[in-house]
Amino acid sequence: MKSKIFIIFIFFFICFESFSQDTLLLLNGKVLNGKIFAMDDETIYFNTFGKKKLNVIDRDEIFSVKRKNGFNLIYYKQDTAIGNDFTVGQMRKYILGEQQAMKFYKSPLSTTGGIVSGIAGIVFLDFWGLPVPALYTIIVSSKKPKIKKKYLINTDLINNQYFVNGYQSYAKHKKAKNAIKGGIIGLAASVGAMMIFQK
Repeated sequence: MKSKIFIIFIFFFICFESFSQDTLLLLNGKVLNGKIFAMDDETIYFNTFGKKKLNVIDRDEIFSVKRKNGFNLIYYKQDTAIGNDFTVGQMRKYILGEQQAMKFYKSPLSTTGGIVSGIAGIVFLDFWGLPVPALYTIIVSSKKPKIKKKYLINTDLINNQYFVNGYQSYAKHKKAKNAIKGGIIGLAASVGAMMIFQK
């Protein structure tokens, strides 16, 4: 009987340890779950679950840390001298905006437009068409993305400027990334097709 109780205790202990974790919330909106191995004044040494590599994360990139024992610590501090213009509450809303965009904003048309610009640049301008996808990326990423209310966890957030700024910052980055990816695909396809036809 005692051995069975001991086995059950060990089982629950292992399960608890596997689910308990340290959590880092980064200023870019990403959340990392894993284990903190060490900390110093400038960096945190962190291992993400499922990965062998030990990450060295600069404390300036971290908003807050939640330890597996429940202890919370906010690293972000308002300091205009180093560019931290927002208060802790404002930055929290900004990060929430980034996270909502990360979850819901896809922008497939930016990828399609990038492909078209890459192909059109080579077809119509030959070698001089190489900068066309870059120009398209600049144009498409300069436009502010719209926020759809149906994706918001709280529709009142659409009136919070810090949330909106965070959302649009990530969304613009996503649009630019998709446009660049599409442009590279379009250029590569065009150049490949021209080489085949020349042969």
